[in-house]
Amino acid sequence: MTLKTLRDSIIQRAGLSKRQLLYIGVALLSALLLFIIGSSGSEKEDIESKDIMSDPAAEYTKRLSDELEYIVSKIEGVGNADVMLTFRGSMVSEFQTDVSKEELSKTEKTVIIGNKEAILKETVYPEVTGVLIVCDGGGSVAVKERVINAVSTVLNISSSKVYVTNRIKER
Repeated sequence: MTLKTLRDSIIQRAGLSKRQLLYIGVALLSALLLFIIGSSGSEKEDIESKDIMSDPAAEYTKRLSDELEYIVSKIEGVGNADVMLTFRGSMVSEFQTDVSKEELSKTEKTVIIGNKEAILKETVYPEVTGVLIVCDGGGSVAVKERVINAVSTVLNISSSKVYVTNRIKER
């Protein structure tokens, strides 16, 4: 059966014109294309979110940025705020060790409990080296001063490492 005979039999059975069948075909192809494009994008987003959640350092930096953005936007006059942080170093986990000293040697072994789980002694997070805040009220000197003071206090960094600027007005 050729495409022409298939088309003619569909037109005859459904009582459609050639133009109506063409519109239906275009609509079906468009729906299929949208389905393919939509499903590939959501898979990519799922993969990206899994990557962030599986990396403790990325999770820490995202959480810190989100919390800072939330609290800065609560300061009087700030309005909506976007925050960008820069870091130095990486996240380091230090585990508890058991030290054995003998006359000529010293050995260290990681302390493991139960089901092969090491005891975490300390986690050192990356150091914040700079903060950029873009906000609605960033053009005001008073707002800038309040934001810089709050951010430098919360992160325990110099106020010279915090920059606040005004958001571009959308036209």
